[in-house]
Amino acid sequence: GQLHSADPDERVEASWMLAVVLRQQGRLEEALVAARRYRATRGEQSRPGAAPTTALLEAQVLFEQGAYRAAAALFDSVARGRVSGEDSSAVSRNRVWALTHAAGVLAAQGDTTRLAGLADTIRVLGRQSAFARDQRLHYYVDGLLALARGRDGEAVPLFRRSILSPNVGYTRVNLVLGRTLTRLGRPREAVAILQSALRGMFEGSN
Repeated sequence: GQLHSADPDERVEASWMLAVVLRQQGRLEEALVAARRYRATRGEQSRPGAAPTTALLEAQVLFEQGAYRAAAALFDSVARGRVSGEDSSAVSRNRVWALTHAAGVLAAQGDTTRLAGLADTIRVLGRQSAFARDQRLHYYVDGLLALARGRDGEAVPLFRRSILSPNVGYTRVNLVLGRTLTRLGRPREAVAILQSALRGMFEGSN
């Protein structure tokens, strides 16, 4: 009903929620359609040659479908975007967020060369953001790089350092950290960090 509401804000909110629900159910083809509807309904503009931040959900669904090249390209495009009137801190925040997601794609592809460069970029950009989460996310990318090189033990403290909040931060870290701890034979620690990810907001990063 909300998707066909006369209120445009209600239609936008419904498109977002539907995409999130379908993604959580693993119905990724339908989630991709909904995510693209959300992007179109929101109508957010970015500078020429870049995608708006509303494309992030679409890129994440592509990643989870295994469409790594398309997902990486879209995350990179969002990172190059800029909304008129944004201050430098907001620009850095958006870039860090999009590039951190892109790092996950590169890790899945096993691209350690580009991953190392991205960690450095996120470290620099994070210092320019007033958002505390952004100042820690380079540790997550460093952790992904350690995993890619077979150094699980080194990855664990890096992932922990990247966490600002275990339940309303970037809870993709919880997932990767939980998997790593399980491989290392530390299931109790894995359960604790994964439980935290279940305690955030429905529409949050968890």
